[in-house]
Amino acid sequence: MKGSVRQRGSKWQYRFRGPERDPSTGEYPWITKGGFHTKKEAWQACREAMAEADRGRVVKPSTRTVAQFFAEWFAAIEPSIDATTWQNWKDYADTYVIPRIGGERLQRLDEPQLLRLYGQLLAEGRVKRDGNGEMYAYWADRVAKGEAPTAREVSAACETTIHAARAAVRRYKSGIIPKQMTRGLAPKTVRNIHAMIHRALVDAVAWKYLIDNPASHVRPPKRARTRRQVWSSEEIQTFLAAVRRDRFAALFLLELTTGIRRGQVCGLRWDSVDLDAGEITVHDNRVVVGGRARDKAGGKTENADQTIAIDRVTVAALRDWRRVQDQEREFYGSDYHPGGYVFTFQDGRPPHPDTIR
Repeated sequence: MKGSVRQRGSKWQYRFRGPERDPSTGEYPWITKGGFHTKKEAWQACREAMAEADRGRVVKPSTRTVAQFFAEWFAAIEPSIDATTWQNWKDYADTYVIPRIGGERLQRLDEPQLLRLYGQLLAEGRVKRDGNGEMYAYWADRVAKGEAPTAREVSAACETTIHAARAAVRRYKSGIIPKQMTRGLAPKTVRNIHAMIHRALVDAVAWKYLIDNPASHVRPPKRARTRRQVWSSEEIQTFLAAVRRDRFAALFLLELTTGIRRGQVCGLRWDSVDLDAGEITVHDNRVVVGGRARDKAGGKTENADQTIAIDRVTVAALRDWRRVQDQEREFYGSDYHPGGYVFTFQDGRPPHPDTIR
């Protein structure tokens, strides 16, 4: 098998005949690929492609775009991965990747293009609206004029839900103001996007759409190390005193004394709680997919499924809470929501995980 390279415009292209005849024509097909910056780079790629062809891995030239590939890929992997992961990756692709490189041919995607994409996302990739910042700017401007804007006024002016506006006004009045949002995405988000692209192109190589995975030769942005701030024991006591009459006071206490995830708190059921032994078994989870909460069997990781001891104060709080819940279940009767969740609203519905923050 012999190959050749030639210059086309400012780039170089390789060309060689495939080792097997095309059944439809009876001829040996030409395998070509261009877009190389130097003659040496084109020869290197040609030798690698011929070696792959000898091993039976012939990648036929295709005009398939990045957008077309992602549409095919997401449909193919949906049954095999976690629903939240699938939705997150789909959002990354639709929001950040396809609008920028979706029109590029998949087989022409290379390392410099991915590096440019990551640089653009870091510099000006943020496309989601900063509703919290808009609400604070409106609220602060009205307060500076000596006025007292209501949550409904904030909601109408900033086009947000009344629930978001009420929560925002409470935060602003207590002195919690939003951080200034940058135009670019956080390095962690870009790293997540890179992980999604890398996994997609691994499959593209396996499907013989690509000879090589360009994302394997690209380093994603470095994530700066930060020290997570945690409450002191005095701050915890202050918080618990503030919420002791709240409906979900027992939920907050359980979260503080065990550190389990918010989805595990919302998905916890009474059959996984042993108050006599002072233990809870964490297994079921409530996850958010497309803004909607749904049940999911099993935790986020293998270590998430475990039995955890709870202290006497938390046990007592859970006993008191169960008595309240039993009264509500009796009141609602057949209209009470089934499921056996530990933490619920009055009619038995579990809370949305996004509200447990």
